[in-house]
Amino acid sequence: MRTSLLLLPLLWVTFASAPVVSKDIERSALFAMNDGDVLEDAGVFTVMGRSTRTEVFETVRHPDGGWTTTSIITNADQPYRVEGRWRYDADGRSTAARGTGAYDGVPVEVAIALDRPSAVITVDVGDEQRTIDATCGATCFVDLSPSVMAMFAITRQFDAATTDTRRYQWIGQALHADFTLLEGGGSDVHVHAVHAYEDTEILQVVFEESLPGDAPDETVRASFNLYVDSNYRPLAFISSGGTVGHRAGYEFITNVFPPSFEK
Repeated sequence: MRTSLLLLPLLWVTFASAPVVSKDIERSALFAMNDGDVLEDAGVFTVMGRSTRTEVFETVRHPDGGWTTTSIITNADQPYRVEGRWRYDADGRSTAARGTGAYDGVPVEVAIALDRPSAVITVDVGDEQRTIDATCGATCFVDLSPSVMAMFAITRQFDAATTDTRRYQWIGQALHADFTLLEGGGSDVHVHAVHAYEDTEILQVVFEESLPGDAPDETVRASFNLYVDSNYRPLAFISSGGTVGHRAGYEFITNVFPPSFEK
């Protein structure tokens, strides 16, 4: 039986030795909980770069060990509001995604369905629908730009003892601009350091990304440092381009534990 929690205030959700959840968090229209689900995390991220945006997110753990993350992203400088939902299985692999947004003021709905190694991206823009075939194998993750939550899912593939570098692929569809990411988006990921801060263990994960550019044969590269606690709750990130994002209450992390952008 499906249970709607849309009217319940999130005043009671706190975690011992973990981030404090915002008391005035807004819930996405894509959020849902079923019997046996547990609200595992919820928080507010502020991202500062060329513009400033806010991402409010919630993560629900399912009885099968998988989880779903939903979020609302708003940008005041270049006004937009988009919502996304990502579903993962017990092994941390992307299984589906949905999102709502707008392209040049025209409402858009995105759905990404996976039947590995095949995937289908469906984009509804106004009265037009189009489908895009994609390949998404065992090491593939799904992105819904401009969210930052999707990249944090990769950190769950690592633990404090991991020393190797692993490569992942991406497919995705932007929710605020008409852009599709197919095969060619790749990332090399490894744990850079494990920090102890008060009673919280923090993993610092380096994420080296390569994406196709606008010109033929052009490749755009960027590097990110992702900071999560031992339960993989996202705390902060910083990019080689200067974009930085902090969960409320964790604005100090990228200064206390400086980023590494070496491969």
